[in-house]
Amino acid sequence: MVEKLIQSYVSYIHSRFDVEKIDNDTFEIITPFLDRRNDHISFYLQKNGEGLRLTDGGEMLQSLSLDGLEFKSPSKRQELEIALNGFGIFKEQEELYIQTNSNDFAKHMHSFIQALLSVNDLFVLAHNKVTSFFFDEVIRFFEDIGVRYTSNIQIEGKTHLEHKFDFLIPKSKTHSERLIKILNNPKKENLQSNLFAFSDLPLQRRENTDKIIVFNDANTKINDALTQACKEVGIMPLIWSEKEKQKEYLVA
Repeated sequence: MVEKLIQSYVSYIHSRFDVEKIDNDTFEIITPFLDRRNDHISFYLQKNGEGLRLTDGGEMLQSLSLDGLEFKSPSKRQELEIALNGFGIFKEQEELYIQTNSNDFAKHMHSFIQALLSVNDLFVLAHNKVTSFFFDEVIRFFEDIGVRYTSNIQIEGKTHLEHKFDFLIPKSKTHSERLIKILNNPKKENLQSNLFAFSDLPLQRRENTDKIIVFNDANTKINDALTQACKEVGIMPLIWSEKEKQKEYLVA
């Protein structure tokens, strides 16, 4: 079951990437993942001597700036650093990038895409204004109700790809360990990568861990097909507006 899920994800991703040649040393890679504007996230692959460079050309931070989100305050800069450092991504002025080579290309491309998704999802747009970071909102709720958690967990999967999980709640006397990812932009294409991250967990952890995806429904109604897809592979969908129903489970 899980092996078929992983293979279906790989096949889906492979079929949905588009590559456009810019020049002999530069290619634009258009991913199947959507940003907050429902545009496909893209980046550039540049041949760099004997190595390779993955870069967004500064487009992600410039796009966020146009939407009113700039990383000028210490707290916002810290949020950005956390999102980038978790995947080993560097920032130079507005540009986000990572150096790699042919041997490590798949691993680093995976990390780079996940970093772009994380940066894109740093905020919640409400009434065309940036109101808060959804990640911070989840933390505030956890701390208000007394959840014991660790944030920004990095776990290597069976495929040797690194996956970042937003929260880990340790095992207690009454509940298994709980591993949580948050989905700020709840689209089918973006859910796929989260499902893959959970399915790629090492066998022992996958079987002994409660798996949770938190759906941010502040600005959109969650499609039942998304929550059903989670349930079919043993992942609990937690709709954020219904979080009060899960207080005892999260705290225990």
